[in-house]
This record gives sequence, structure tokens and C-alpha cells, in this order.
Amino acid sequence: RRVLVVEDDREMRSLICAALREDGCEVIEAHDGRDFADIVRWMSPPNPRLPPPDVVISDVRMPGPNGLDGLALLRQSTWSVPVIMITGFGALATHDEARRLGAAIVLDKPFDMDVLRTAAVEAEADSNRFEQRIASREATVRQDAARHAEQAKAHGELRLRAAALGDRLTQTDGRLAALTAERQALGEQINQLCQARDLI
Repeated sequence: RRVLVVEDDREMRSLICAALREDGCEVIEAHDGRDFADIVRWMSPPNPRLPPPDVVISDVRMPGPNGLDGLALLRQSTWSVPVIMITGFGALATHDEARRLGAAIVLDKPFDMDVLRTAAVEAEADSNRFEQRIASREATVRQDAARHAEQAKAHGELRLRAAALGDRLTQTDGRLAALTAERQALGEQINQLCQARDLI
């Protein structure tokens, strides 16, 4: 699992990275918000220089662009990676803004390192389940579209058959009208013949 850790406090960053590496993670370190923004650009299309991480862990308050700025930039890219925000200022407004920008989890400092480890695993698992649901939904939409296309084709064929039947009925009606007129004419001829016979 690749994890991007964005933390300006060197001691805190070292602790987080060490714990993640103990869990077998490949860790990418960013020292501040500027590093975060640079890494996002390096990992974004059309010509990514680095593969994107599976999870991002970022502090909120940092010099220069802060963690929320980096999160906003991240969401403007094509990444769907889960982000865990950590903050020493646990104001409700900070939590709300982080959630609004798409943070999966927000942790207040100080926190237990095992909690962060668990949060990283759960965030990635939730992201994978979300992507699976999206893929399943896209497959369902494609199947529905194919079924609707087949139904539309069948309806089109039915309309053509109905139109052809209507033409045949129109022709039949025309023939019936002609036969009716012919019958009337024959009736008149028969009447005339009968009258002529009575006169003889």
C-alpha cells in the first residue's frame, strides 16, 4: 500500500512514517503544503511522473498552502484516493470543511498511532468498496442502455410493421370501395335490364 504523508512537524512525520512502514506500507513524505501541491501535480494526468498513492494522510495547519488547500487541489485532479486529515485545532468548522472537500476521516491531535493505522486501512477498504460499487453501477447502466437500445430497435421494427399493415389496410379499403362501387353499378345495370324486359 502506498501512503502519502503530508506533515510539516518533522517529529510527527517521522512517527507516522515509521508506524506505516512497520505495517509494510510504501511511504511518500511531503514536508508541507507546497510539497503536497507539487506531488499532486506530479501524479496527475496527462503525464504523471509518479503513480498515485492508495491513501493520503495530511496535517491541516502548515506553512504556505495548508492541508485543506492540498485536499481541494487533489479533488480537482482525477484522483479518487481517500484522505485522512489530522489537526491540532479540532474546531468543528475545520472538520466540516475537511468533510466538505471529501476527507474520509478527520483525527484530532494527539491521537493513538494504532488509531491512525486502523483509519488508513479502513479508508482504503472503504475506497475500494466505493470503486467496486461505482464499477458495478456503471456495468448496470451499460446493461440497461443495451437493453433499452434493443427495446427501441424492437419498437422501431413494430412501428415499421404497423405502418406496413396500415398501408395494406388502406389498399384493402380502396379495393373494397372499388368493389362496392362496381357492385352498385352492376345493380343499376340489372335494374335497367329488368325494366327493359318488362317493356318487351
